[in-house]
Amino acid sequence: MNINEIYNSLAETVIEFKDECKIRLESVPRERTTERKALQVELGMYSFCLRAGLLLMTETYKERGEAVIELRQNISESIMSVRFPYLYDLYLSLDDQNKKIFLAVFQAEIFMRDQIFESYKEELKNAKACGDEDRAFEFKIKVSALERVFSAWDKWRKDYQLYPDIKWEV
Repeated sequence: MNINEIYNSLAETVIEFKDECKIRLESVPRERTTERKALQVELGMYSFCLRAGLLLMTETYKERGEAVIELRQNISESIMSVRFPYLYDLYLSLDDQNKKIFLAVFQAEIFMRDQIFESYKEELKNAKACGDEDRAFEFKIKVSALERVFSAWDKWRKDYQLYPDIKWEV
């Protein structure tokens, strides 16, 4: 399996979740506002996952993706070499184009796991502590959607025996 196939499979997983969510949203009557809001938030999270980097190397996002990758390449390499030495060795073995694709996927996942996911869990905790049920409801859905994406990616990696030494924590 080459890096393009890895990249496309990860994106396809999220697109599949997004499509399922759209179908569920269309089947919920308009008067059921709470359920619709939950599905809209979940759908938004899947869209965010795609925009955050998984599709950066498609034609639509190519220019933006290359700029983001160039800007963050040194940061990513230093993070990767310290936290994920196995990935760094794999990265060094790739040609320039595959390095860009690899970095797009790596940056998106690190960003979502380290930044977005952690901040959403903190927001959920704060909302619960303050008794703000609406905010807690929204962040619970966002956290659940990200957990679903991460679980699917982790399962996909295990199935293909990719990055065996990485122990992501969700």
